[in-house]
Amino acid sequence: MKEPFNTENIESKESDNVDNTSIMVIIFIFLVAIFWGVIRFLTQKKQKTDFYEIYDVTDKTFSKWVLHFCRESITLEYWKKKRLLTRDEFNAITKSLGNPTPKKHYTKKDLQNEFGFKKYDQLRWEVVDFAEIDDKGNLLTEEIYKSLSKFPPIIKDRIAMMFDELKSID
Repeated sequence: MKEPFNTENIESKESDNVDNTSIMVIIFIFLVAIFWGVIRFLTQKKQKTDFYEIYDVTDKTFSKWVLHFCRESITLEYWKKKRLLTRDEFNAITKSLGNPTPKKHYTKKDLQNEFGFKKYDQLRWEVVDFAEIDDKGNLLTEEIYKSLSKFPPIIKDRIAMMFDELKSID
């Protein structure tokens, strides 16, 4: 004889299907949201003014830094035309100038006080005489030294290393 039709099993299977479907939809929406967030983060552009705030300099000073120390990463003409920078451009410029940290860029007066020079001219001649071409072809010439009022972190570090070498020679 045939067993009677059991409606409890059908209702239970339908509720399991509904539960599985809703869970799958929630997981799908969650994955789409994560994917969208990652893509948004990776393609986010930075403004040039972000550099001015990070390095605590004016646009004029930063343009000089780009001209003299970012030859490998960006040209001054390209810099002037751009308003927004990609993450790669932003990172390349930061790598060329050094990581910005508090008090890591110095004015000539800060350098003079830190290294114990009484006059700016003494500091200038020491820096220019000892300046060497670095691995990117950047040279801190007298003209570049005179044109800058603040130095990017990487140049300040090179000047500090230069004076440490001079002290070890003496």
